[in-house]
Amino acid sequence: MQKRNGYTLIELLVYLAITGIISVSLGFGINYLDISLECRNNLFLSYIREELERVRMKSLVEMKVNSYIIREGDSFFGYKFVKNLVITFNVAGIIVKGTESELNFNGDAYTLNIEPVTGKINLRKG
Repeated sequence: MQKRNGYTLIELLVYLAITGIISVSLGFGINYLDISLECRNNLFLSYIREELERVRMKSLVEMKVNSYIIREGDSFFGYKFVKNLVITFNVAGIIVKGTESELNFNGDAYTLNIEPVTGKINLRKG
């Protein structure tokens, strides 16, 4: 028998299939890590929005000034508050004064900013 140099078509296809499966699974794994952090940010911001909406509606229904307070050291979805956060709603359900609070997440510093009147929430690193 003569020894051949090279591969058969089936061997080549099996090699390409295995290489493709490994590279695709690595790609999804890396993409999953990025999505995980983004989802955590979205969950945190959604939680804060829901709480603000709850207090806003309470102000409207009761026709009195209400506040939403997060104390220093409280933690939500891995974000730990370094500074107190106090948001006051007037009788019309409008935020009276914008606030800013500092947060920590895995040793990184973040700033949570809530604008007056519109209630827009910004979370930025640094």
